[in-house]
Amino acid sequence: MVTEDIEERKDEPSYDLDQIKDLARAQDVHYAGTQVDEDTAQIGFELKDVCACLCRLTRAHFKESIRYAGMASWNDVYLIADAGSGTVLYKLYVKFKRYGELQRLFICSFHEQGRKK
Repeated sequence: MVTEDIEERKDEPSYDLDQIKDLARAQDVHYAGTQVDEDTAQIGFELKDVCACLCRLTRAHFKESIRYAGMASWNDVYLIADAGSGTVLYKLYVKFKRYGELQRLFICSFHEQGRKK
């Protein structure tokens, strides 16, 4: 988790969770880099599991919204316990943003809480 480049933090989500869930239900979700792909594979989550987890998010799971220096878009951070399609319950750190002209949903982080990169 990158912390030194954070420019701003706020205690309110930047994105409407119902819209995030709509995109997740349609599996209109993109990974922002290969690290997310590797991290989800490491815990045995496929795209359908990531999308199902996003659909289970509530406001109570929200931690913070962060914006990195030099970036216009905000990233919402949620903490949730989820097992995906498996039986092992993971405490997950989930960070996403909406980006671009079409406001696509990008997963920036999806890994076990507390894991350092």
